[in-house]
Amino acid sequence: MKSNRKSVSLSSSIANLWNGLVRFVAAAPIWAKVSALTILYALLVLSLGMYASQVISDNPLYINSISYAYGQHLVASSGQFMQSAWDTTLYASVVQNGYDHLTVAFFPLYPLLGSGLAKLLDVDPVTALNLISIVASILLAVVLYHWARFEFKTRKVKASPWLVLGLVAIFPTALYLFVPYSESLFMLLTAGAFFAYRKENYWLAALLAFLSAMTRPQGLLIGFYFFLDYLFAKNWKDWKKLLPAFGAGLGLLAYMMYLWYTFGNPLEFLMAQQYWGRLSGDPVKMFALTFDRALLWYVPITLMGLRFVYRYLDRPMFWYSLAFVLFPVMSGSLQSVSRYILTCLPLFLGTAMAWYKLKPAGRGAYIFSCGMLLMFNVVLFFNFYWVA
Repeated sequence: MKSNRKSVSLSSSIANLWNGLVRFVAAAPIWAKVSALTILYALLVLSLGMYASQVISDNPLYINSISYAYGQHLVASSGQFMQSAWDTTLYASVVQNGYDHLTVAFFPLYPLLGSGLAKLLDVDPVTALNLISIVASILLAVVLYHWARFEFKTRKVKASPWLVLGLVAIFPTALYLFVPYSESLFMLLTAGAFFAYRKENYWLAALLAFLSAMTRPQGLLIGFYFFLDYLFAKNWKDWKKLLPAFGAGLGLLAYMMYLWYTFGNPLEFLMAQQYWGRLSGDPVKMFALTFDRALLWYVPITLMGLRFVYRYLDRPMFWYSLAFVLFPVMSGSLQSVSRYILTCLPLFLGTAMAWYKLKPAGRGAYIFSCGMLLMFNVVLFFNFYWVA
């Protein structure tokens, strides 16, 4: 009898604890829920990567010679990301040593923030950059949730903002949101600029567009969207809608002025692309050399996303998305296209709007294939293989 009473008491305690936890989560503000889930997801991805790095043998043939050479001149830092020796090493080199003729290909806001944080916390460059990426991912999730909810309500579409977050989270290159790359910061600034613009806060949108263009060259394209939206609206007196377009242009112009002052060439960042085979040589040859079999998955998925943007969003958003997708291809290389697609947020909004009109088998196949590719990419990345 005592044993049964103890079992019942233990079960009741667990049930009460669970119910209390459920009530606590239900009462928490939405930003806290989104932030907590993002942190848990980041820990899951990073834990999987760290575990994979311990149980799978490394292949030194896949270490990039350019970034590996830069890594030799950096202070000792968190081993996993430094040994992967891809863009992380080059960003860290900018933080520690400043720009040279090769690293100017990496736009300044992300390493500038990394430099400030490294000095503030007295940590190495890679740790500082990684902290920025994780914090930016958390803020991105919150902003993206509210922007998606606003779009769905405004366009009278029955879709959940949680679905948008889920579609981004399971995308095969989503791992780059939590490692020392500039994707999460760029996506945060872009989502913020879009949301502020849609809420008619044009000055804030202009500031965020400026910072977006200081983070990645694709940031200039958000100015293209704002300009198109002004033209399609045909309300010529509403000149404030052009402020974000000018903001994006000023962001690129500011970096070009710095390059002109430092290197004597405002287009030095374009010259640096040649180190990776972009904007030079035979584009047909480069397409053949940089073609990845994974693109057989990404290309139809991207085309499907563009179709949804065209159908459920607006024409300026479609032309922005199309230009965004074609932007890296026009450089003459297919390298990293799958990673760049991750940062085109309207693709995920459009897909979420069309999600429940897709057949269950199609939704299931998409989720399964995304999950498998994501896990595969995590394992590869943390074992120093090129992913995107």
